[in-house]
Amino acid sequence: MLITTWAAPRPEAVGRRDDISRVRKLTLAAGQRLCRQGGRPLCRVYLVRSGILRFERVTTTGERCIVGLAGRRALLGMEAMLGLPSLDEVVACTTVRLFGVACSPDPDTLPLGWLRGRTALLSCHQSLRESRDWGCELTRGGARLRTLRLLNRLVMLAAPAGQHPVIWLPRRDEIAAMLDITLETASRQISALRREGVILTLSPGRATVDLTRLTLTLAAVI
Repeated sequence: MLITTWAAPRPEAVGRRDDISRVRKLTLAAGQRLCRQGGRPLCRVYLVRSGILRFERVTTTGERCIVGLAGRRALLGMEAMLGLPSLDEVVACTTVRLFGVACSPDPDTLPLGWLRGRTALLSCHQSLRESRDWGCELTRGGARLRTLRLLNRLVMLAAPAGQHPVIWLPRRDEIAAMLDITLETASRQISALRREGVILTLSPGRATVDLTRLTLTLAAVI
């Protein structure tokens, strides 16, 4: 879920500037959800008036991952204005009071200034999703699984090249820092994948990947 901060408006001020029917107050008890991961888009953008919420997601291996917290003055659910599902499940940690404003992803109902910024917000949404995916997927599980997932991401970033794309291959110390493993472990993982024919080093920083072997090896670990 996209999140930012905003000065909380007074309800009476909102009533003067906009149709009050678009605005509502919402209270969540601890443990109650505001939205589900991947669920249908919200129809409102919410301003947190008090309380704390957490952002949760379930990884591809079924692990629960808490990726952030939000408190007073946080603005939640900007995906509603993009017509996109929530990146995360949003759950109240304490009693939470929210101030919701109805919105629509329909371009015909949006002001010109918003339309000009919509492309930038979509890019921000994509970057946030990739960042949270990285934190959940690449730093959980065993070192072999982490390394294979990293290779898979590097393949997605590479230019299309059939079954043997050329990827940027980070140095061992960079791999260790990305995956939260030791330098020695990173070296052992890359050496093992080279022996198995999953990767073939071409030069410092460049390698080819056998997609068939990568897919089969990743499936065997998961």
